[in-house]
Order: sequence, then C-alpha cells, then structure tokens
Amino acid sequence: MTMVKRSAIALLLAASMLAGCSGSDPADSADLVLRGGQILTMSSDSSQATAMAVREGRILAVGSDAEIARLIDAKTQVIDLAGRAVLPGFIDTHIHSAEGSLEFGKCQLDDAPLAPADIAARVRACDVEDRKQHPQPGRWLEVIGLNPSGLVMTAKSLDAMVADRPLILRGSDYHTAWVNSQAMVAAHIGRDTPNPPGGIIERDSAGNATGFLKDPPAISLALKAIPKLSEDERLQRLTQAQAMHSSHGITSIVEPKAGEEELALYAEQIRRGTPPLNIHAMLLSDISDKPETYERLANLRARYQGKSPWLVIGAVKVLPDGAIEYPTQTAAMLEPYRDTAGKPTANRGERYFDPAEFARFVTRIEQMGFRLHVHSIGDYTTRAALDAIAAARAANGAGDRRHAITHLQAVDPTDFPRFRELGVIANMQLLWAVADDYTVKAVKPFVSERTFRYMYPARSLVDAGATLTGSSDWPVSTDDPLQAMRHAMTRRVAPDAPVLEPAERVDLPTILAAYTRNAAFAINAEKNLGTLEAGKVADIVVLNRAINLPSSAGSSDGLDGVVVDMTFSHGRRVFERR
Repeated sequence: MTMVKRSAIALLLAASMLAGCSGSDPADSADLVLRGGQILTMSSDSSQATAMAVREGRILAVGSDAEIARLIDAKTQVIDLAGRAVLPGFIDTHIHSAEGSLEFGKCQLDDAPLAPADIAARVRACDVEDRKQHPQPGRWLEVIGLNPSGLVMTAKSLDAMVADRPLILRGSDYHTAWVNSQAMVAAHIGRDTPNPPGGIIERDSAGNATGFLKDPPAISLALKAIPKLSEDERLQRLTQAQAMHSSHGITSIVEPKAGEEELALYAEQIRRGTPPLNIHAMLLSDISDKPETYERLANLRARYQGKSPWLVIGAVKVLPDGAIEYPTQTAAMLEPYRDTAGKPTANRGERYFDPAEFARFVTRIEQMGFRLHVHSIGDYTTRAALDAIAAARAANGAGDRRHAITHLQAVDPTDFPRFRELGVIANMQLLWAVADDYTVKAVKPFVSERTFRYMYPARSLVDAGATLTGSSDWPVSTDDPLQAMRHAMTRRVAPDAPVLEPAERVDLPTILAAYTRNAAFAINAEKNLGTLEAGKVADIVVLNRAINLPSSAGSSDGLDGVVVDMTFSHGRRVFERR
C-alpha cells in the first residue's frame, strides 16, 4: 500500500456549504479539531491529510488545515499536532480484557525464563509477602506469568515450595498450570477425576494425577475452587485494564471468551457509565451439535445484544486444540511431534472435536447469524476449521460470513489460498513471531523443519490473499499494538537478535491495516470504525511523532521510538501521556 499525500479527502459537509461556512453557526462548527499533523486515514485509497474535525463523537471532516479552520469557533477545542501522526483507534480483535483484569495484584513472574530453583525462590518470596497481607489460613496462593517453555513439574515440586495451603502456578500461555497437593484436594482433582472436554489432567504411569493441567477446561477445575472477587472489585480491575488499553491506543476490543459472567460484568460497567472503548464479545462454546448448545448461545445473545451500542455480540469462539510448546503439545498437528532426539513420536496432539460435528456446528451457527472464531495453533486444526467452514458454505451457500481463525502458529502452505477462497480472516498475534525461548527451545526441536518454516506465516497468508488482522491475546502478552507491529515487521526481539523466518515479515502499511481497516471489517464494523473518514466514529490515536513511510518489511524504522500520546474514544479524550 502506498501512502499518497492528499490536501483534502472527505468532508461531511457539501463543498458549497463548506465554502460559505464562517464557523459562526454552532451547527456548522466542530467540538474538536486536530491540525498541523500527519493524518493517516487508513482508507482504501491510502489518503493522508493534515487536519480533522469532530462533532458529537463522529468525524465531521478531514482535510487541510485551511479547510478545517472554517469549522472552528469559540467553543471548539483545538489541538496543534506539531507534525505528529494520527491514526484510527486500534482494534484488538482477540483480547481477554475481563479475564486478564482479574490478574492484577497477583504474584507475577513476568514470563521470565527461570530455572526450577529460581521459580521456587520467587514463589516462596510471594508466599511470605502474601501471608503478610492476607494472614487467613487456607487462602489460595496464585502465581501467574510462569514461562512454561520446556518446564516439567509435578504437585510434589510445588509442595516443596508451599505445602500448607493451595498453590497454583499458571503458565503465561494460559494453556498450562501446575497445582500442589493442597490445591488438588481443594479442587477435587485426583485419580478418578475425568478429563474435561477440551482439557487434559496429566497422569503418571499408575494413573494418578500429577498436578500438571493442560488447556483451559482442565485449568478451570482448579480456578473454580478459588473464591471469587466481589462485583465492585472486578469492575475496578476491569476499569484498570481498560485504562491500560487506552494508553496503548486501543479503542475497540474483541472479548473472545464471553459467557454469562463476563457479559454481566460488561453490562454492569455500561450501566454505571460510559466505557472508554467499544466492546465486541464472542460467546465461548464447545464444538457440540446439540440443541442445548444453540439454545444457550441464542439466550445469551438475546439477553445482552442490543441493550447498549457499547456492547455488541457477533461471534462464537471455539477451542479445538491447545498449545504446541513442549511439554504441553496439545496442538493438533498433521505430522507427529518429535522426541528430544528428533525422532517422530506417536503424538499428534489433542483433537478436541469430531470433524463431522465441527461441520454441523459451523453450519448451524451460520444459520443463527453468528461469525465463527476458531482458536487454532496446530496445522491440522486449521485445516479442519477450513474444512468445516467449506462444509457450511456448501450447506448454506456463499455469503459474507467473515469467519476468523486465530493464532495460526503452524499452517500448512497448501491451506494458504483457502483463506481467500472461503473469505476467512487470518487473526494473528505477531508479537510472538520471534526467535525466543518458546519458538527456538520449546517448538523447533519437536517439529519437522517444514512445519517450523511456516511458524506464524503472516506474509505467506497475505500474499495468498488473506485478510490479516492483529491482536494481543492479553494477558498472555502485552496489549501494546505498536510493539506487536514492530515484531511483525522484523520477526526479532531486538536489533541484534536472530530473525524468525525473514520471508514472513510484513511491511508497515500491512500491519497498520491489520489493527485498523481490516480489523473493523472483521467485526462487521467498517461503516463506523477502522478509518478516519467523515461520518465515522471519532476513535483516534495521536502518536508522539510522524511515522516514517514507507517502511519496508525487515525494518521497524517507521515505528522505532513511537508511543501513544493521546487516545480519543467517540471524540472523548480517554488517555493523554504525561
């Protein structure tokens, strides 16, 4: 995409009206004007301008400083940009804002690669500090942000850290957790506890639970035993999370794990006031072709949809597989995982679904008017999801469905063109597309060279015609879109670090579109969001400097040192960097 300078782009007012406008009539004036900047509209014609005007939460006009000056009166707030870049508000199309907000205040290991002895020392220190603040006996100790790459532990390992109260260590991937013996008792996890659908309780050779829990349904067995926060506490933490999102320029989120609890929380927040961002919720579901499954989805939508423009329910999220990293290896793969010697094993991951039932499920939710959002780490799962979508198309006919597959860590190249053919969105967290402990130590030794070549194949998917969208999966990793964009462009964690498959790097215009125009399209919101054009919602990000364009794949020069200065939601300033 080439950014072409245009002096005037879109004016809500007709040209003749604008020419005669003196700004004295309040009906013709703006509430807010940004001028003297680099306005990157992200519209399909790649237009730029220098100024824009906002009235009543929507963009009134975009154009030159002189054109927009006609819309200024005594009541207009005017911000001189001094050359700074302005973009549409970022849309994070996969972010666990409600769930992630619950992690504030917990013992945090920050995803640091720690040896077992260092983990034990950090956990014991957390235990001491937590007992000072909360002396009541039997209280759960929750430790989060544990880097799970290659980590092998059992309940006995955790008992050696803390033995006299329940302890849970949660992996930063949110697909791994370890619990001590006290926690297993409190959560009723034992030899006779069955694996929940979509999750694994690891067992030893005698069939006893080891304390290692794989994938969210298994981890939930332990989490459900932990006392919940009050509604006010949860709302306070949700507000804290949203303030962080605003500080990173995020003006719309897609909540991918919405059930009754999450929807009720958002609804109560909206009842108490105006949130700082648009909330698009996806209803979490099993892949289950049963009447009660569809009844539950329909009832949730009926209960919360249409009650407020701030909360929109448009999609259903499913989790057909798990994680690819050793030792979890629950992502469903076309080829078997390798052992530590590099030899193929019998393990191809977990297939938490029946392909025929998957197809029936997608067919039915299409008929109900839902989009589909598929968690897919393994290349087998991606192929199965595409197959299910193709089967639904055969049954329901082609339509503007905008289904999405998220994560896409491993994708077989024969499936690249199917994204365009089926109109499937490629939703990726490209912050992860770097040569770090996860990819180099916990994935590369355990998969084939061909599989590893196509780790997070962003460029290949774009070249094959897929629509790329960006997201964070926070709290798995930072919610900062600018940091994710830098990784997408360079595929490395630092200038002197190794690159993860340079052929899969994308350029700056591509990744900017992934968080703006493409993201709005993916959630059926392109009429209101995603570009800076007259008539659209005034969701706006002001950066601290102009962006260097063009910026090619392989270089992050266009975004080096760039941070968010201001964020506007519906024309209301919700963040300003001090």
